[in-house]
Amino acid sequence: MYSISSKKSQKRTTLYFQAQDICEKFHKGTSSIVASGDLIKWESIGVATDLGAGNFQFEATASPAAVRFYKVIVQ
Repeated sequence: MYSISSKKSQKRTTLYFQAQDICEKFHKGTSSIVASGDLIKWESIGVATDLGAGNFQFEATASPAAVRFYKVIVQ
C-alpha cells in the first residue's frame, strides 16, 4: 500500500509517503525521487529519507515552475 502527502512552503516542498513493501530497496539505495513540470521530461532530484516503519520523507527545493510533479522510482 502506498500513500503520499505533501506540504508546501515558499522555499520547499516536503513529500511524505508510506511504502511498506519497498523498504528494503530504499535501504539498498535503489530508488530515487524524480520531478517534472510537464509530465514528459523527468529529472532525478534525490533520494528520500527513511523515517522508519515504512515511512519516508523528501524535501525538494522550490521550483520556478508553476506546477511540479513528483514520483518515486524503485528499481
